[in-house]
Amino acid sequence: MGIIHSLSSGFDAITKRIWLISIPILLDIYLWMGPRLSIYPLAKRALSTVALPASASPEELLVLTETKGLLEQASQSFNAFSLLIIRKLGMPSLISPNPWLETLGITLNISNLVTFQAPEASFFSRSLPVIEVRSESVLLGLYILLSLVGMLIGCSYLGLIAQEVRDSQMNVAHVLRRVWIWWARVALIALLIFVGLLMLGVPLLVIVA
Repeated sequence: MGIIHSLSSGFDAITKRIWLISIPILLDIYLWMGPRLSIYPLAKRALSTVALPASASPEELLVLTETKGLLEQASQSFNAFSLLIIRKLGMPSLISPNPWLETLGITLNISNLVTFQAPEASFFSRSLPVIEVRSESVLLGLYILLSLVGMLIGCSYLGLIAQEVRDSQMNVAHVLRRVWIWWARVALIALLIFVGLLMLGVPLLVIVA
């Protein structure tokens, strides 16, 4: 089965089982209307420690100051629950999971990095609850947890589509039994990639330093 045929079969599977779209849609609705997980206190504290170089020119100082302000603004709008969307697994989403890329795109004038950002929803004119993360260790734990849960959701979504393409039928019970194996494999691959990047990055940092 070629790549084009696989893609077309996947789209056909979605049209046959339109309820499959409910998985990414429900995720988007949760990110839009659910509580937000904010890292703004941590980002603000980290940015406050960044000192502007005294030897920089006025133009460079202006760019650095604007970039610092944009990053702080991005941290205010960033919802850490968006880590549940693993785009590397092909999870579709209308809500941008990474305002940091948007900020980079605005700074560098790269339009394709600027994606849709849904407005904050509220019910009965009340703001949605915001859970603030104030500890680096808590942030690390939440990052790992949300990433693993996102991988599980992504594997389930792709597994259902793959079963429809391969077998022309849907067996949810089978997918629920097998998804843990797929999830473990994806998590292992992600871990190996991280370790590989770490092994390459540390020597480079030592050389540069």
